[in-house]
Formats: sequence, C-alpha cells, structure tokens
Amino acid sequence: MSTPRQGNSSGKMLILKGSLPLRHRSTQSDPGPRNRAWQTKQLEKIVLRIRDSAVGPADYSTGDFVEDVKRACAREAIPFDNDIFNELVG
Repeated sequence: MSTPRQGNSSGKMLILKGSLPLRHRSTQSDPGPRNRAWQTKQLEKIVLRIRDSAVGPADYSTGDFVEDVKRACAREAIPFDNDIFNELVG
C-alpha cells in the first residue's frame, strides 16, 4: 500500500496561499560587508564633494551640510546611513 499524497486527484501538489518559502532576502535588511563597503565608498565621495563645494559661506551650518548630503544621496539612489555618515564626518 502506498503512502497517501497530499494534493488533488491528478497527483499535483497544491500550494496554499502564503505557504511559499522565502527565497529572496532584501539587501536592505541584511547588508553584507561588500554592500557596506560599497555604500561607504559612495557616501564618502558625496561627503567630500559637498564639503569641497561648501567652503567659504559663513552661514553654512552642520544641519545644512547633512541635508545637502541626504539630498545628493537621494538624487544618486544611494541609501543614506547615519552610522556610516558619522564615521566619515566624525
């Protein structure tokens, strides 16, 4: 006697909604060292570029600098990370 199979009468397995295994993990939730290194390098380029272009104005505050870096990151589709930013600036 054979073991009963789950499924319909045609022998095909039925997959219930919501029962699929997760095969794709977001890079945002688990940044590996390679992604973090790439992100650090890209953010460093932006920070240096903004810092060099903002030399001179007396009314340019730290908040303005952070805002300019965040806008550049958004414009270039680079995720802004406070920890990396603080490592670069601090």
